Amino acid sequence: PKYKMTSTFDFPSLAQQYAEQGYLVIPRLLEEDLINRAKHQAKKIVNDDPSANISIFSTLNHNRDSYFLNSADKIRLFYEENGIDDKGNLVLPKEASVNKMGHALHELDPVFKEFTNLPVVGEFMYKVMNLKKPVVPQSMVIFKNPGIGGFVAVHQDSTFLYTEPQSCNAFWFPLEDCTKENGCLWVLPGSHKKGLQRRWRRVDGTDKLVFDPADTPESYQGLEGYVPLECPKGSMVMLDGSVLHMSHVNKSDKSRIVYTFHTVDGESVWSPDNWLQREAFTPW
Repeated sequence: PKYKMTSTFDFPSLAQQYAEQGYLVIPRLLEEDLINRAKHQAKKIVNDDPSANISIFSTLNHNRDSYFLNSADKIRLFYEENGIDDKGNLVLPKEASVNKMGHALHELDPVFKEFTNLPVVGEFMYKVMNLKKPVVPQSMVIFKNPGIGGFVAVHQDSTFLYTEPQSCNAFWFPLEDCTKENGCLWVLPGSHKKGLQRRWRRVDGTDKLVFDPADTPESYQGLEGYVPLECPKGSMVMLDGSVLHMSHVNKSDKSRIVYTFHTVDGESVWSPDNWLQREAFTPW
């Protein structure tokens, strides 16, 4: 088996907990073999990537190039700001400089396709997230490399993946142990109940993207009340699209590789001004 038997889960209780907190952690859900294969595959994709393009990803600078904006149906690499010199060259080997890869691993890579479509994932989609027709718009591996893995500012996932009615949820699988030292997630419990605070949207169908409202919401300020989601590899973390969360710089000597993907309800309407646009999304 690739995961624990789902008969051990009290789904009504977990659904209530998720609705109250806006997040859920299922420790040590997945078996070692799947975790190791996914981690090996992520590193192989990085090392085998033929692209000479060096695109930076930072949550502090939201300017996005066409390489990023056209990655919805591809697997592309994005690098840490501190991994690039002033001439645009990598200052470390690319496997040590990469920030993340995305955004169609769930479609194009057999290992991550298998991972995304585990039956246990579907059970939590239907029984905990209450999705009627789940689809997967994007997937990523986030590397959080030692000493360079960047700060991720407070945000809500529905800001970037908006539907009407709102239906965005995230699955987040650590392929390595996540600790405060190597940059685990921090979440503000119950913050999803205050609703979505801002959108990141295209302007008039162009590639120009703006925050709406432009000013950072007051609720994004400070970290009082946040709790760290330290969890061992093989765990499953779920996040409501409106829950506030962030992560600190990885100042340790250990990486924090995770596989994550988002799901929305196919019965909701995907916003035409989201950054990510495709003709159709992958049904779960």
